[in-house]
Amino acid sequence: ELWRASFNTSVTIELVRDIFRGSRSSNPKYLTVYNRRAYFTADDGEHGVELWSTDGTAYGTKLVTDIRSGLASSSPHFLTPFNNRLYFVAKQDAGRSTLVPRATQLWSTDGITTSKVYDHTESLFDVDFNALDAAWPPRLGSLGTEALFFPARRGGTPVIGGVSRGYARGSGLVPSTQAFAVYDADEYDELSLQLNIEPPESGTLTLTQLAGARIVKGDGTLDPHLMLRGSMLQINNALAHLLFSAKSGFNGLATIRASIADTCENYQNTSCANSMEAISNVFIRQINEPPTITITSLSDNPIIYFTDPDLTETSFGIDPRSGKTIFPRVLVNLTAEPGLISLSRTAGLSFLQGDGVLDKVQVFEATIEDANRAVARLRYSSSSSSSSAEDRIYVSINDNGYSGATGPKEASAILNITTST
Repeated sequence: ELWRASFNTSVTIELVRDIFRGSRSSNPKYLTVYNRRAYFTADDGEHGVELWSTDGTAYGTKLVTDIRSGLASSSPHFLTPFNNRLYFVAKQDAGRSTLVPRATQLWSTDGITTSKVYDHTESLFDVDFNALDAAWPPRLGSLGTEALFFPARRGGTPVIGGVSRGYARGSGLVPSTQAFAVYDADEYDELSLQLNIEPPESGTLTLTQLAGARIVKGDGTLDPHLMLRGSMLQINNALAHLLFSAKSGFNGLATIRASIADTCENYQNTSCANSMEAISNVFIRQINEPPTITITSLSDNPIIYFTDPDLTETSFGIDPRSGKTIFPRVLVNLTAEPGLISLSRTAGLSFLQGDGVLDKVQVFEATIEDANRAVARLRYSSSSSSSSAEDRIYVSINDNGYSGATGPKEASAILNITTST
């Protein structure tokens, strides 16, 4: 429940009000001071999770508004004082399109009247709660009295401009995902948006449509850095077509950092330019790709070559015990029919079957580099008595699934050998 600590000559702690009467909790959250009152979200057991405010007394603690009537919760989040009102995001069922992920909208209140900020456009958007919850404090980004910033997904509707059966009006597009959305109170100002990927080797950005925005840096195709200029509407429409592509071999956290600047070209005050920054995190989990086998037949001395970009391009770190770089090991199986095989060398190999010299079956583990050295000049000894016989070597390699999701992958090949006596 909501408690109060008073600091006078001593500290006094007392319950403000038992909002959810009885043993259950109202779970107050997002406490924010606005206009000499504390605003927060709570559940009183009758109205669901809604917006409340208090002056510090039980009598002065009250429900501000019941956005979703009854027990349903509008779940207000990210309470942010801005421009003499308190802004927050909340859910509402009314008018929701089946193509919109959530009926999440931007609301504001002065403590008496509460309304949707975009009610005149009927605009719905899916706020990125994960990004906002990861920030501290958990609020919308405000910049003086000029602008509010929030990460959101475009879903099936535009942030600005209205909806038509869940689609962006006039776009003809199916619903997509939007990582960033920009709002500027000066709607027609020229904005400059810069997008940077950190680290740059983690991925690239591609804009499939510019929607009137201009590219200042990069070319819009597989860029680690991009800079756009245009109006708020042009930039938001361009951001709806922003694609992130992970680079091969990268595994871990990638950050897309967006910086927006208001050039305020419509004003004579040259010091009015403002800027704001937001980030969107992408965790990349590498998908394991199968290895490959290349065979060149040279009579009795074939060349076998193994490749696996997952193993060669991915860093597996340092062994804390030895202090040496970790190199994953592959499992190689060589089976001769009907002859015997000998390896070029056996250094670095751990044999599970055979010993590398005149074996019918050889199974060993090694790094892919040592495995390639071992089979670089494989020697085959035929046991066939015919003057011209076709023998076989069955080759397989298993990558043991070191490099990512989906488990171990295997490749196999058959080497046909024609021997003459």
